[in-house]
Amino acid sequence: MFFSTSSPKAARSPLGPILAASRSTISTLGLTSGVINALTLTGSIFMMQVYDRVIGSQSVPTLIGLSFIAVVAYIFQGWLEGVRGRLLTLLGEKIDIDLSGRVHAAGAKLAVGSAKGVQEAAQAFRDLESIRTFVTGQGLVAALDIPWVLLYVLVATILHPLFGLTTIIAAAMLVWLTWKTERQSKVPVKDAFDALNQQSQVLDANLRGAESMQANGMIANRRRLWVQAHETYLEAQRNASFVIGGYTYAAKTIRMVLQSFVLGLGAFLAIKGQITTGAIIAASIIVARALSPIDQAIASWRPFIAARDAHERLSGLLVRLPEEQRPFELAPPSHSFAINQLAVAPPGAQTLSVAGISFALKAGDALGIVGPSGSGKSTLAKAIAGVWKPVRGAISFDESGPQQWDEQTLGRAMGYLAQDVQLFDGTIAANIARFDVTPVEADVVKAAVGASLDGHIRSKYPQTGYSSPIGAGGGQLAGGLRQRIGLARALYGDPFLLILDEPNSNLDDEGNRALRKAIVDAKSRGAIVIIVTHKEDILEDMDLLLVMANGTVDLFGPRAETLQKWRERFRRPIRSAATVDTMPGSNGQASRHPNGTGLVRTVPHSGAAEPNPIAAPAKQTWSTAPLHMSKLPNKRGN
Repeated sequence: MFFSTSSPKAARSPLGPILAASRSTISTLGLTSGVINALTLTGSIFMMQVYDRVIGSQSVPTLIGLSFIAVVAYIFQGWLEGVRGRLLTLLGEKIDIDLSGRVHAAGAKLAVGSAKGVQEAAQAFRDLESIRTFVTGQGLVAALDIPWVLLYVLVATILHPLFGLTTIIAAAMLVWLTWKTERQSKVPVKDAFDALNQQSQVLDANLRGAESMQANGMIANRRRLWVQAHETYLEAQRNASFVIGGYTYAAKTIRMVLQSFVLGLGAFLAIKGQITTGAIIAASIIVARALSPIDQAIASWRPFIAARDAHERLSGLLVRLPEEQRPFELAPPSHSFAINQLAVAPPGAQTLSVAGISFALKAGDALGIVGPSGSGKSTLAKAIAGVWKPVRGAISFDESGPQQWDEQTLGRAMGYLAQDVQLFDGTIAANIARFDVTPVEADVVKAAVGASLDGHIRSKYPQTGYSSPIGAGGGQLAGGLRQRIGLARALYGDPFLLILDEPNSNLDDEGNRALRKAIVDAKSRGAIVIIVTHKEDILEDMDLLLVMANGTVDLFGPRAETLQKWRERFRRPIRSAATVDTMPGSNGQASRHPNGTGLVRTVPHSGAAEPNPIAAPAKQTWSTAPLHMSKLPNKRGN
């Protein structure tokens, strides 16, 4: 069996503990299958008795008595088959329930920042469904019945040794066909599985990018790619079906030939006076029933292979991403936050986006992170929020690593707003309250007020208010409203650490004022605020400023002093009007600096140029070669 715990690989099987805890259910399944297979002999024994006793004696009472016994046996057999089916359903549900939480946790980790991880996570849930389907289907029923083939061989041998020998030979032929099915179908089934994944990836990308496809005239091109992937899948599926179907039909043919052969053999033995007439019919039924589980196993081979492969993938995934043990419960962080020599790479990447970042903050501090696009600001924010794991370096809260807290406890102590605000199907209140089972309504309203969202909810949704659904992903909401809901979610529960990545990119003046007030309020209650921004006005509320370039620290220190140093780097005169690519606009319009370092702001009625370093790349004093993880020391050597 694919979930057997006897092999070395089974030591890591996620089903091992579940099956160990379900010993009584498994024992009941084995016993029930034995009784069912014994009762399956009812038909053959009944027919043999009718032919040998009733017809010969012409006894109606004997016929009635035998018929009553047979009916009772059939009813009991049907009841037991119903019990077995329910037990298999319950076992499948138990496997699903016990593993689904672990699979979801592992899948959520895989899906963070990686399209490939999203696909692997989706496959993990399909694998779990494949296992449950097999456990509750006819394939496992056949596996439970196969050991009882020996019972039918024994009964056939009692009727006549030639019947037993015939059954053994036929069973051996079917076992050989089963082995051939395994050998010949392995590659076609894998090819079909890979083709299905490729087709799903293309289809998923087409559906997610439907708007771009429509606007850019890409529908026909992308449809062609999907048709190609779909045709490849159909071809692979056809090849797998031909292989498995061929052996299935061969097994069915052997059964039909065998049944007729047994009838002929029985007639010959009856002519010779070695068996009775009733034994001919009984032997035919018994031999056919003996081979039925093997025949059914071949017919169920594809679900079996799917479940076996799913079990192997799921085992590897859960070993690679084991269930985290709940740590000793500490009080939520409330004093300090620090990072030391942090190095971060996007999931699956071999090149670092951030390296050598160190700073420390205390309660009430606000840090602004600025720098040109691609300097690693958002990567650093994701690492601080725990979205991406560091390659090396350390993150600490109150001088303790994040591993000292349960994920949910630490998550409640942080509020994170990403550039791409991700909302979920549900109400406005549920999204703000992070889908808490028992949200604090006053905290929901408080967070909405802090994000300048409360008045908008009351005016736009006068009937439903905070209970208004936002739809799948909030895709129909305007960008500013999505950002305000995301900001309110980050503010919910007064978290100790706020990480806001471009929080005002879609906010109007009212939203900007509310954001700045929320930052001031958070600092006043002792929270730490970290903001990634390209807009200079919000920096007025920061205590510290970190300037990034090429994934590392360019400048760091008090806001006013650091900002002044950064501005001085770019304070140089404009050579001539011809060297400045002036963009359309009024006084204060943006133009490109003649040395190509970035945008500057033209001062009205003067020939000087005031730099806007928030949008300009910083001066470099180090090598610009990419940082590769292969060149980093290992964690022990840090």
